[in-house]
Amino acid sequence: MAGRRVSRGGGVSRPPVVSGVPGLRWRDTVRLVGWTERGFWHGARHGRGAGQVYSAVLAVAWVPSTPLLLLGQLIAARRRNARYYMTPERDVVLAVVARTDGWHVTEHTAAAPGAGRGRALRAVVAPGLLQAADAQGVVVHAIAANRGLADRYASELPGLIDVGRGPVRGRRLQRSPRPPSAADLTGRPAVAVGEGPRRSSSRRHLFSRRIPR
Repeated sequence: MAGRRVSRGGGVSRPPVVSGVPGLRWRDTVRLVGWTERGFWHGARHGRGAGQVYSAVLAVAWVPSTPLLLLGQLIAARRRNARYYMTPERDVVLAVVARTDGWHVTEHTAAAPGAGRGRALRAVVAPGLLQAADAQGVVVHAIAANRGLADRYASELPGLIDVGRGPVRGRRLQRSPRPPSAADLTGRPAVAVGEGPRRSSSRRHLFSRRIPR
């Protein structure tokens, strides 16, 4: 991918720190396992078709698998190519992992699924993350659990498009980097890896509108 920065390991650089957004602590890792189970139960109750069945099966299998899942989550949280973002209230998490083909959103879960808190976190993280992706020529990848969520994410993130079915369920989403000459929708300078966006009282976060219930 032309223009991207490559780490020593041959992959894309780690996603950036976003100023004012806390990262994941060890105690949060334990809570995250429980949040994921809640998310599957939420999908089992409110989902449709194959996605609903998939969520129900995982929700039922989650409890007996908890010790192994907790170990896996602890290992995943220690990855040097991953960045975890949380709300100041620490009730939502968004994980972005650097791989050879770009940045992948691998986890996005909340303590209270369906309450709109995930959108609040995306509103704060998205500007810096997308600016850094554009500056480094990095493609952003994500998987939405269903078409409705795919449409919502695409409406929030400029350039994010639906590129087909997910590997197991949902929709695959992708955002190609914008060239340097493209207008900066956020009005902020690009964020370098390891740095947060500069704050200014005269500038607003992209997607800063309140979350509808």
